[in-house]
Amino acid sequence: MTTNPLGLPLIDDVAGYAPRHEVTDPDKADDLAKDMAARGWQGAPLVVHRDYVQALTGVHRLAAAEEAEIAVPGVDVEELLAACDIDLWERRDSDLADLDLDEVLETLLAELPADVQTAYGIDLR
Repeated sequence: MTTNPLGLPLIDDVAGYAPRHEVTDPDKADDLAKDMAARGWQGAPLVVHRDYVQALTGVHRLAAAEEAEIAVPGVDVEELLAACDIDLWERRDSDLADLDLDEVLETLLAELPADVQTAYGIDLR
């Protein structure tokens, strides 16, 4: 069951999107894969940048779902930010113009309300 409290349009399957980094805890990914094979996808969709085919959250969930051979739901970061009245490209072109896109995304995701960050599994540490 996918949790999507803002009712954002879902991307049905983002398997194959590039993760932000490598899996850091293979045991966690293996445990998640076993759970997903038994129960399917549970929780928040991954936050992705559709235009760049990159998963911004859920590195372990992405790897686990691919291992379990189940669809990976996602929401586009631009739509998530817009739902919280943040315009990615306007901010990138104004006060964040000297940052690269990864830094802009990290900055803007950190500005989301805490409940939205929690609901969508945003943990950029």
